[in-house]
Amino acid sequence: MDLAVQRSVVANLRQRPRVLEVGPFVLGYDPTTDSRFINYATPRPDATVSAADVTDLMVAFGEIQRVPRLEYVVSSSPQDPVRATHA
Repeated sequence: MDLAVQRSVVANLRQRPRVLEVGPFVLGYDPTTDSRFINYATPRPDATVSAADVTDLMVAFGEIQRVPRLEYVVSSSPQDPVRATHA
């Protein structure tokens, strides 16, 4: 069930007005709002996440002038993306 939810989050983000694929992350955003509830990223369920990937994601958020936000279902992530920053 959790994997289905994570796949749904990825699919939902890919429907945003703008989508960036940043390494293993899908970042969906709307250029007309800076709402952190609309503009966020999630890892693809089959992805491996490294500290460099997280850094690249932070840079991407900066480039689109949005506050970084990462949402994911912990049990369906191959590893904790946040902990990857400490690897």
